[in-house]
Amino acid sequence: VSYYHFLRDFRRRTDMTIERVIEGDTRFGSWSAHLDAWKPLTRPATLLVRFEDLLGNPATVVDSLARALGLAARGSWRNEIDLLQELFPEFFRGGSNTRNIDELSASQRALFWKDHAAWMERLGYPHDDHTPEAG
Repeated sequence: VSYYHFLRDFRRRTDMTIERVIEGDTRFGSWSAHLDAWKPLTRPATLLVRFEDLLGNPATVVDSLARALGLAARGSWRNEIDLLQELFPEFFRGGSNTRNIDELSASQRALFWKDHAAWMERLGYPHDDHTPEAG
C-alpha cells in the first residue's frame, strides 16, 4: 500500500493500481519475487527486521542490529512519525500496518494472499483478513 501511494503520489503513475503492485507489475517486481531473490531466511549474515517489530519493540530491534554489526547498542530508537508527518505529511502517511491493511478491499487482500501466501506463511503471518500491528 505504501509503495502504491509512492508510485501514484510521487512518481505520478496515474496508471498504477494496487492490484498491479500486488501482482508485481512494477519496476521492481513483486514482493515475493524480491524475497525469493533476497533469501532472508537462509542467506548468511542477514538480519530480517519486521516493521511491526520496529514499531512495537524497538529496543529488541536495536539490540539485534547491534549484535549483527558486532557493536554494542549505544542508544535507543523512538518512532517520530508525528514529527515526520509535520515536516512532510504527503510522504509520511501514518506508519501503520493496520491503516494500510484496512485500506485494502477484501478482493485486494485475497489477491495478495493468492500471490504471496507462501512467503507470508514462511514469515509466520496468520492467514486472515487483518494482521494487527505488534504493540
